[in-house]
Amino acid sequence: MARIAALVLFASALHAQFVDGTVTDRQTHAGLAGVTVNLHGPSSYSAVTDRAGVFHIGPVEPGKYFLKVDTPGYTMPAGSGKNFAVGATAMTVSLEMDPQGRLQGRVLYPDGKPAPRAPLWLAIYPRGGVLTRTADEKGHFDFEDVKPGAYILRAGPPSGASAVDGEIWAPTYFPNATERGSAETIRLRSGATFTQDIRLRSVPARRIRGLIRDEGGRTAAGVTVTLTAKEPNAGPERTVTTGDDGAFEFPARDGQWIIAASRQDSDAERKGLTVVPVSRHDVENVEVRLTKPFSIPVLLEGTDFGRAGLIGVVLVPVDAPSSGSQMSRKPGQITIDKVYPGRYTILPMGGPAGSYLDSIKLGDADASAGAVGIWDGSLPIRIAYKSGAPRVRGKVDDAGAVSVIVLPQDEAALASGRSSIAKASAEGRYETGGLRPGDYYVLAIDRDPLLLGDPLVMRTLIPRAEKVHLEKGDVATVDLKLTPWPE
Repeated sequence: MARIAALVLFASALHAQFVDGTVTDRQTHAGLAGVTVNLHGPSSYSAVTDRAGVFHIGPVEPGKYFLKVDTPGYTMPAGSGKNFAVGATAMTVSLEMDPQGRLQGRVLYPDGKPAPRAPLWLAIYPRGGVLTRTADEKGHFDFEDVKPGAYILRAGPPSGASAVDGEIWAPTYFPNATERGSAETIRLRSGATFTQDIRLRSVPARRIRGLIRDEGGRTAAGVTVTLTAKEPNAGPERTVTTGDDGAFEFPARDGQWIIAASRQDSDAERKGLTVVPVSRHDVENVEVRLTKPFSIPVLLEGTDFGRAGLIGVVLVPVDAPSSGSQMSRKPGQITIDKVYPGRYTILPMGGPAGSYLDSIKLGDADASAGAVGIWDGSLPIRIAYKSGAPRVRGKVDDAGAVSVIVLPQDEAALASGRSSIAKASAEGRYETGGLRPGDYYVLAIDRDPLLLGDPLVMRTLIPRAEKVHLEKGDVATVDLKLTPWPE
């Protein structure tokens, strides 16, 4: 039986402009009760299934439609969002829903005893959202209703758990790694149950010792200092407050660590940050200097901003939480406030209609390729747009709940996240603009675009994508078929 549910249509001369159907579990074939079925097209309609999984919608305005079903524990099967036509005759739709997956198991100490109340963390691979759970008193954990996809699983020690002398607990990534880069990816299929025990690991303990100083070089008391592993989705592991001597000390393990310090003074919050590598030895004499925030101007250049919508700039810090952003309709009027010294990625948001982003500079230096150091407000951020942005439009065969993704073929541009996403209409039409001249891949998918962050998925999809070369002012027509999702 095909994994993708089929839409089976039957004409009836006795009824007109109605859509009837059933929603069932693809594995058990049992009807699903209480499910909201949404019909989208020229107009929108909804109905709720009865105890047998049967629904009835109508009368329905003629036109092309697609179904959207959302119910806990299930996901729409690939290909089920295709368009279908509602005409002068009744229609019956049979939709089989894929049950979501499940990850379960136990967290154990190295000797095999259960680790009660151990924290767990499940992240969409490679940089997606995070689900958290806490093991029960016997170390059991259960992530229910997990969407199909790729995940990273991590377990930590229970609060207050003691390691053997001279060692410290490390986060344990499936199956037994102490570093995220060595974790094995869990690929969960629809309806699958993945069961795995995780044994916590301890590693040699190191110490990080240092001082917090104020702007004048004096030791700073009353400063909150946090220790955070330099890896995705990591939160602070330890926090201390400095005394009169400004000293701090943390137990740590080998790896990269972020030491962040902050203190709210009467005129401003002062912060400081440094990254400390730890390898085989204690680290002494670390100094973190507190500084006041500054403002940095943003100059918008190169096109007619009178027709622009909201234009913004976001500074994404490499080693710390975001400093925020400012928005403006006028060129030269953007100022980003409360910026602290550090390394940032500069992300422009929006732009004038019909224009594309041409360059990003810090002062006169190119800042489009990655992180740049911003140490004070002396150098402006310069963002240049050019008119004549190419556009891509077309039609997706049998489209429905489909996203069209336009990705640059240049690897550096692809790595920087320069892509465009458009939603296909009920008729399968799409159009997207704001593109920079160059070479692109174009593909249509019926999954969450965030899943394209998985390198394995990308390697599978790219060879199936259409290719297009865009010059300034081009309007390219690219008709598509739904790109099969890798299993």
